[in-house]
Amino acid sequence: MSNWPAIVRKMLAAFFSTSAISAYFFIWELADKSSGGFFGFFLIVAFYAGVGNYFYGIPVSFLSDFLTKKAGDYRFAAAGFVHIFPALLIFVWTRDLTFFAVICALVFFLADEWMKKKKDSITNQKKKIVFINAAAVIAVFSLLLFTAWKLNELQVFEEKTHQSYVIPAGYTGKVYAVHNVKRGSDPKTVDGYKVVEINDLGYGTTTYSLPAGIIEDKYYYVDNKGNKTRIDEKCISIGGTEGIQGEGYDYESSVFYVTDKNCGEDFQVSGTDYYSEEISLDEILEKEGLKTKDGDQKKQPD
Repeated sequence: MSNWPAIVRKMLAAFFSTSAISAYFFIWELADKSSGGFFGFFLIVAFYAGVGNYFYGIPVSFLSDFLTKKAGDYRFAAAGFVHIFPALLIFVWTRDLTFFAVICALVFFLADEWMKKKKDSITNQKKKIVFINAAAVIAVFSLLLFTAWKLNELQVFEEKTHQSYVIPAGYTGKVYAVHNVKRGSDPKTVDGYKVVEINDLGYGTTTYSLPAGIIEDKYYYVDNKGNKTRIDEKCISIGGTEGIQGEGYDYESSVFYVTDKNCGEDFQVSGTDYYSEEISLDEILEKEGLKTKDGDQKKQPD
């Protein structure tokens, strides 16, 4: 195996790495009884793993050979780092695949090294050097795997909504924030949060588009004197989004429920069970005169 051309060896390593993780998910699918009838996720894994191994793994492996050829006794540890560390960078594009990318990189590296060595080459190395190299690779792999898990948990690089809802004190029930309303309120930004003012009927309109990303909003009650009180997260239940279209108009709204008496984890999960709908999105558009082609024309200053 050690006499094989480098490109052949690395293509085989990529094939082995792709096959190994695909086989794992194939067995997992066979054993899983809750997939709802869909069978074939392992093929999706095989596709992404193959793309990663052949278009990322092989070039990085050649780069590793070049960078570590003069590393001497510790070439194995250095090569392991060069192979595995760049896999962590996939987090910038998709955090969901980072964990598996790091594992694929390790399997690719070990397969390539196994084919590179002569059968008896390891017996000619000092046991201390072998131990240090192995320990270093295990440490790097464990650290990067932990980093991938931690970055995923902290949701780094993910977009966040950052809206600040100001609600009349004492209001409880369903709240709408209607977006893309040309003559709605231009949002003020306070400490990096766009302020959305909600009226006594439980809705507010704003000019900007419905934000996407992880919900990291703030909620406040405001009294007649303008004093604001932060609402506890356990008093808020996220209701998702609603949309409505018609001839000449297309609006989206973010929805949530607020309470001042039933706060708790149960309300957070199922706030819709606590309040009946007092006003619908359709009624809001009717009330604001937004259900016509020209109804949302921004008012011109006098």
